[in-house]
Amino acid sequence: AGIVYTFATTLANVILIALSPGSTFPAASPKMLLLYYGLTLLWAGVVNTCTVRVVSFLDGISVAWHCLGTVVFAIMLLAVAPTRQSGSYVFRTFNAAESSGVPGHAYVYLLGLLMSMFTLTGEAEVDIWSEKGFARWTGSAV
Repeated sequence: AGIVYTFATTLANVILIALSPGSTFPAASPKMLLLYYGLTLLWAGVVNTCTVRVVSFLDGISVAWHCLGTVVFAIMLLAVAPTRQSGSYVFRTFNAAESSGVPGHAYVYLLGLLMSMFTLTGEAEVDIWSEKGFARWTGSAV
């Protein structure tokens, strides 16, 4: 549900960006957000009723889209950035300004661990246990 909500809000923002300035279309209103959310859930339901071959094809398109999008984003970021820093500045300099609210390296490191722990123990656990036989009895309670 969280991923679908994130997609719905992203879709609303993309529509807002695509609209001309001064447009009165309520793209990000709560009703429109609920509509995007419902349509996304409906689309997910339709895709889940398709055969494995169709889902596999859509998965392949998704992987290609993500790879291509990442490459295009990286190229565009380098192409249109008004100023550029050297590689040593990017990978060796840590800006721990008081106004940033980041107290130091350890804090950033621990936040990174927290994100990876969620991935390894949260989402991944559900995927792993759903593939096992008798998942209700052999999997841990999430």
